[in-house]
Amino acid sequence: MITKKFDAYKAALAQAVFFALFIISSGPARAHSFSLVFVAPLSGENMGQGKQALDGFMLATGEEDSHALEESDGHLGGLDSYVYTLDSSLESKTMLEKLDSLITTKQPVFVTGVFNANLEELLREVTREKNVVFFSPDNSGMWQTNKDSLGKLVNINGRSLSVTMQEISGYTPGPNAYRGYIAARLISTAVRSLAEDPDDNINLTTEALMRAQKML
Repeated sequence: MITKKFDAYKAALAQAVFFALFIISSGPARAHSFSLVFVAPLSGENMGQGKQALDGFMLATGEEDSHALEESDGHLGGLDSYVYTLDSSLESKTMLEKLDSLITTKQPVFVTGVFNANLEELLREVTREKNVVFFSPDNSGMWQTNKDSLGKLVNINGRSLSVTMQEISGYTPGPNAYRGYIAARLISTAVRSLAEDPDDNINLTTEALMRAQKML
């Protein structure tokens, strides 16, 4: 009888442990994380420029809090960041359909990248309707102040950004590489200044991004 009671106890305990682990594992899959969409020409004749922009962005996501076992695409502002790309070389209707799908399925907090004035206006209108924070790195103080002397920019460790990019990517960075890097730095600064997750209050996140554009 005692053995049966003990076996029943073990079974109940195992079931309780399994249930607890299930609850933990089925909670928010990406706690303390956020997603974003990076827009750039990733095909066609301007693909090289888009690749440089994405390389610059991804460089910044690996500068802070990275670790060997991470599953995210890097870290920005102390949080795991998941980066989804959108090819701006696609036909406009197709590109907007893909953007709408990304917003619906991945729920990004930010949309940024490198684009011309016409595309910027179009993206700004779409993201405003979807309650997503949109910005161009060109509107930041960091870009406006340094766009004529990009070679003087340094990374967060005070090291030449140009040299760092050459070592990692194997090519001399052009303007779009710096644009991508600056976009990531802006997001990182904005997210780190928030007292809550960036997707908790889009209005506060937008304000934080605007402050970051002036600070950097």
